[in-house]
Parts: sequence; structure tokens; C-alpha cells
Amino acid sequence: MVKITKIAIIAVILFLPVYGEAGKDSTVGWLGVVIEELSPAMQAALGVDYGVLIAEVVENSPAAAAGLQMGDVIMTLDRVKVNGTEELQDLVKGRPGQEVEIGYLRRQKQKTVLVRLGRRIIKKQRGPTFSPDLPDLPRRLERTLKKTLRRFQLDHDIYQETVDSLRQQILELQRQLQELQQRLQKRSNP
Repeated sequence: MVKITKIAIIAVILFLPVYGEAGKDSTVGWLGVVIEELSPAMQAALGVDYGVLIAEVVENSPAAAAGLQMGDVIMTLDRVKVNGTEELQDLVKGRPGQEVEIGYLRRQKQKTVLVRLGRRIIKKQRGPTFSPDLPDLPRRLERTLKKTLRRFQLDHDIYQETVDSLRQQILELQRQLQELQQRLQKRSNP
């Protein structure tokens, strides 16, 4: 029920057009990733309590050029912990064209990469804060659903990796336990 509510809230926010005050266009930094919050289950599986998940890397973006991949978890930007999607967006927006160091987690290994952020022009417009007549509503809904499905797939993949790793550890522990039992039997039956 909570996930459905979150998805509904996200969907409503995504359908709101971006309007601002009249004025000059502004330039903001651009990394070129679609990011999502880490669920508590993902945080537990990865052993982290901060960071954001890369759900998608835009082709020909600064992130793609730097080698970031879907499934990576961005942990820091210029050594500043990233606690959520809004925080990362704010950090990136304020640095158009700058080179930044991104700390990320890939397959439970921490890595860093230098990325030269791109520039994106944001047009300032006047208009209402909500427009019920959105011609691209179905397309946006489709994108939102695809992103949600990708996130569920990533969750599944991460859980599966964790389960496989735990399975291997259990098998190794069982093997070691059998060896210990055999040693004890040899010692008790000379």
C-alpha cells in the first residue's frame, strides 16, 4: 500500500509541467542519469545507509562517458555524502561544466570516477502550476511505469546476488563444519 501511494505521488509530480517566473534562461549542470531513492531493503542488502540508485544512464551523457552504469549507487559527489535524489540534483545543478569526483558502489565495491558535468539550459516561462490537459500524459505514465519496473528488476537482481552470495557462504560453512566433525571423530576414535 505504501509503495502504491509513493508511486501515485511520484506520478502526479511527474505530470506537473515545469513552469517558472518570466526572465532569463538559466544554465544548470547535467549528469545524465535517472536516479531513485534506495529502498530500506536495498540499503540493508548493500550495507549502506545513504546514496541513490542509478536506474538509467542517458546515452551520450557525461555519466555514460565516465562509465557509470544502471545499478550503480552514487554515494558521494566531491566527497559530500548524497542522502537522496534531491540532494544529488541540487549538487549537480549548481556545477555546470565542472569536473566532479563521484564515489559510487558497484557490486559491493566502492569506486570513484571523475566526471565533467554537462550544461543544460532551463527555459523560464510563465504559466499555471498545474495543467489538467496534458497531451503527453500516457507517454509520461508509460515512462514512469517502465522506470518503476526497472527499479523492481534492479531490486530483484540485487536481492538475487545477495541470496547467491549467502548460499555460497552457507555451503562453505557446511563444508567446514563437516571437516571439523570428521576431525573430531578421528580424535575421539583413535
